Amino acid sequence: MKMLHVGPQSAGADPGPACYGRGGEEPTSTDADLVLGYLNPDFFLGGEMTVDRSLAERSLKTKIADPLGLDVVGAARAVRKIIDHSMSDAISEVSVQRGEDPRRYVLVAAGGAGPVHVAALARLLGVKSIMIPRDSSIFCAIGSIIADLRHDLVKSVVVKTASADAGALNAAFDDLRTLGDGYLGREGISPDDRYYRRSIDMRYKGQFHEVELPVADGDLTAQTIDRIVEDFHRRHEELYAYRDNTETEMINVRVAACGRVAPPVRNVVGNGAGRDASRYVKGRRNVYFEEASDFVSTSIYDGDHMTAGNIVHGPAVIEESTTTIVVPPGARLEVTDYGDYMMTLQ
Repeated sequence: MKMLHVGPQSAGADPGPACYGRGGEEPTSTDADLVLGYLNPDFFLGGEMTVDRSLAERSLKTKIADPLGLDVVGAARAVRKIIDHSMSDAISEVSVQRGEDPRRYVLVAAGGAGPVHVAALARLLGVKSIMIPRDSSIFCAIGSIIADLRHDLVKSVVVKTASADAGALNAAFDDLRTLGDGYLGREGISPDDRYYRRSIDMRYKGQFHEVELPVADGDLTAQTIDRIVEDFHRRHEELYAYRDNTETEMINVRVAACGRVAPPVRNVVGNGAGRDASRYVKGRRNVYFEEASDFVSTSIYDGDHMTAGNIVHGPAVIEESTTTIVVPPGARLEVTDYGDYMMTLQ
């Protein structure tokens, strides 16, 4: 049986997707997005680079459409659906499988291609609110610069909780904190800008997985250990829908040694343009939307110049120099006071 599989291999930047025209022959998500009209072939990287739709179509036809008996658009849709479902499944692993309901949260899009796919992911997850940072294409890089420093330290202390020695646990925590102080000191973090988070990994005897439980500051005592055990039962029930009478084990003690970094100040943007974003429409093109099961003539907006308060109703595409935001039919997008985007789905 012939089946379509996407990833985890990447075409990278060189030779890159087929549409780059650098010798790549395997179809990629970029090729599929280009064929479906989400990407502008003349405004890739803000126009610094052009991509060739015909090369993307040829790759999809040769590698996917012809072997599976599809047309090129059907092949591109199949690639898109597989990618979106794979990403939504990955989000579920870090939310639903940990007892969290993603519908209660705002989905944040990161990366250059994230805003192209984020609305589709939100629909699959049942999420209604989406935030797209203005600098989503360098979201991770910015985070690494402005995030507090953190060193995660761990020490194995496998012991039955009923026979755990509070003094030995306190000593283990102290050793890890001293080690963390050494790292932070060498990084120039003053004592006033250091803070610590302690935790213990616990499990029921015989289990293969542990539950990490936060531990308050201060020396552990027999009473605090009893409270930790009760916290473990409660958290285990939240995560796995049951608690057991089996004795518990402590597996590891952990200390996160953190150093505060002063974040940059964000300035409010805007020129009083108000809600009307029609002045930023720079053209139209046909874009495929699953909601319509067809290509739809869609307004294309100049995202680099949109300002706080602007509102766009889908279907629409917002083009920035480093990313593209796909706004599906029925969705509403607003530029926030800080120049980011908030999208609301029906």
